[in-house]
Amino acid sequence: MFLKRAVIVPAGAGGALAWIGGNLIYALRGDKREDFWRYSISGDSWEVLPNAPDKIDDGGALVLLKGVLYALRGDGGEDFWRFEPLPTPAPTPTASAIPTPTPTGTAGWVSLLDAPQNVRRGGVLATGGSVLFAFRGGEQRDFWTFEVGEGSWTFLADAPDTVGRGGAMAYAGGYVYGFRGGDTTDFWRYNVNTGVWEDRAATPQSVDWGGALAWDGSNTIYAFRGDDGEDFWKYSVSGNTWTTLHDAPDDVDDGGRLSLRGR
Repeated sequence: MFLKRAVIVPAGAGGALAWIGGNLIYALRGDKREDFWRYSISGDSWEVLPNAPDKIDDGGALVLLKGVLYALRGDGGEDFWRFEPLPTPAPTPTASAIPTPTPTGTAGWVSLLDAPQNVRRGGVLATGGSVLFAFRGGEQRDFWTFEVGEGSWTFLADAPDTVGRGGAMAYAGGYVYGFRGGDTTDFWRYNVNTGVWEDRAATPQSVDWGGALAWDGSNTIYAFRGDDGEDFWKYSVSGNTWTTLHDAPDDVDDGGRLSLRGR
């Protein structure tokens, strides 16, 4: 069952979410803006954080690995950054008085080695072990990994087809699962050990802008269809089957994302 929660301002293309453990979810607004926030689950409230280094748009992505947030800017750029989460919550802003973002403590944004090529709609990040995985998007097949310890990107086997608007990704038990997006029902997985892609069961309907995936840490991956629809599904990893769930409260489109507490 969905419950509506507090809204700070509308998000848009390139909007992204990342749960960091405990009570906090971090968010990029997207929509060609630099806004960066965090959300208190228990308080149902938002806090404004230091702006991202540049504007986020289609292909923007945010993910947590080993206590650090990593982000792609998208918008046809190669920019790739990290952010160390702020140590303590600041006072909650009110709707009528949003504070000016200022850095707190030693936390902040750091530029990393650029992505191998420009990232556009369908660009996305996922974590697996000690590495990050990424789709380039932009109707391309490029699939990369970023070694955090080495600070370097590596090209992996291309996705089975081009990835575009609504492209999404989730790591689950040694596999990277991905939506192709682009108004298709294509759903794949990549075997991290063998480096081989394989087709999985097609989605119940086509996936487009706002398509999203999130793994629950066990046998289920949850998904938004996007495409201005309310469709919400779950996928059984062991059964390779989709189940339709209760609709989202409203249409999901550009900037649609999922974040599971516990993942």
